[in-house]
Amino acid sequence: MPSENETILRPIVNEDFKILAQETGPCLSIFATEGLAQGDLLRAELKTAEERFYKLHPSKSERDEFLLPVRELLATEMTRNDGTQSVGIFRSLGGVWHFQLPYEVANRAVLGNYFEVLPLVKMVSEEHEFYLLALSQKHSRLIHCTLTSSEEVSLPPNIPTNLFDYNQQDAPDHRLENRSGAGQMGKSTHPGLTVSFGTGSDNEQKDHYLRNFFNALDRELHSFLRERPLPLILAGVDYELALYHSVSEYSPLVPGGVQGSPDGLKGGELHERAIEVLKTYNTTRADRALSQYEKGAANRIPNSLEEIVPAAFDGRVLHLFVADGFREPGTFNEQTREATKHADGDDLVNVAALQTIAHSGHVYLLPPERVPGHSQIAALLRF
Repeated sequence: MPSENETILRPIVNEDFKILAQETGPCLSIFATEGLAQGDLLRAELKTAEERFYKLHPSKSERDEFLLPVRELLATEMTRNDGTQSVGIFRSLGGVWHFQLPYEVANRAVLGNYFEVLPLVKMVSEEHEFYLLALSQKHSRLIHCTLTSSEEVSLPPNIPTNLFDYNQQDAPDHRLENRSGAGQMGKSTHPGLTVSFGTGSDNEQKDHYLRNFFNALDRELHSFLRERPLPLILAGVDYELALYHSVSEYSPLVPGGVQGSPDGLKGGELHERAIEVLKTYNTTRADRALSQYEKGAANRIPNSLEEIVPAAFDGRVLHLFVADGFREPGTFNEQTREATKHADGDDLVNVAALQTIAHSGHVYLLPPERVPGHSQIAALLRF
């Protein structure tokens, strides 16, 4: 149990963006690298934010009431999971929220009409948490992983984990008798791997049993993970990886996997190799989104904030591409649906990102040369 002087931190998830997006000014956003929460830069920015709040609300009692929870948070010992490097604190008249970040962010405090979320984009544009399915004919295991931890998940009895036990309860599906490929035609979830069946009836029967076993395992896991469908990375020998990919209907299944018998990997090696697979998966997410953009119709790929911001508020932005570091101050009138650029205003790029994520869209911070449309910001609209 945490003490009175402890504050429990947790990672931010997409649902939190929906809550933050509902809040309007004054919204105070604070980012602090661990160990520097009381640094000179942050103190100076907090003072500037406090002075701006005082201009909006001259009452000292209102100012003290607004800032007191923030000061108390910064004064507490923040309890968090391993891997935390920074914290994000958000204060509006509607409440206080605080999150852990597994990477460093610049110390910053900003007061505006909307919360500052661009430093959080990496948390939702990349996967930092996943499941690892260690395939084994004797004992398949599901492991819940973060970048710094791994813990085996206790599975309900309806999920088959042993091929022999499963075969005692079910016979092979002979409707699959003539399938010999590792996946559907044109499917590239596991490139370079194919399933090689033997010519003898024993090998064919074993293949059928294993395919049915994986099919049942995938089906039950799909139901078990429905409430929290994190990416799933497979670990197993090449033949088993290819066969599982060919039958799986779990959409967040990560291409490829950790090759080699999971039981033969020592210590944390299985987790380390899964992290490498996850890194590759994360680097390709933007590529897949950019490929969708290239196929989008001309009326669905705007590249101006005047078009993108109202579309984001309407939940129409599927993918938002932003040149890393690009900012554009201005205001958005929610009644007239007009975004206007001017020097004294909120960052419209941040507003577009906040609304995009809050409506289940995706935001990608890219090198300027990778942003499509020869612009610093572009979007692919749903409709």
